[in-house]
Amino acid sequence: MRKLPSGKFQASYVGPDQKRHNAPTTFETKGDANTYLSIIETKITTSKWDPTVDDQDKSLTVQGYADPWLADRDLKPRTRAVSSTAR
Repeated sequence: MRKLPSGKFQASYVGPDQKRHNAPTTFETKGDANTYLSIIETKITTSKWDPTVDDQDKSLTVQGYADPWLADRDLKPRTRAVSSTAR
């Protein structure tokens, strides 16, 4: 783990494949980075580690949040049409 010039923390680890893997995101606190590494360690020891999943950035985008939210709303046709063309 290292502290970046931005003040955030970058976590990385060497996996069972003997390759260095960086966390998909940086962390606000050292404790958050340590928690991430603990979760990865648990996955490795329980044989549930999958680098193709763990190395992906799982950041939620506005569109990723808005699309399901809008789909569950009772919107007037004009509002639904405008929201679908805004993408």
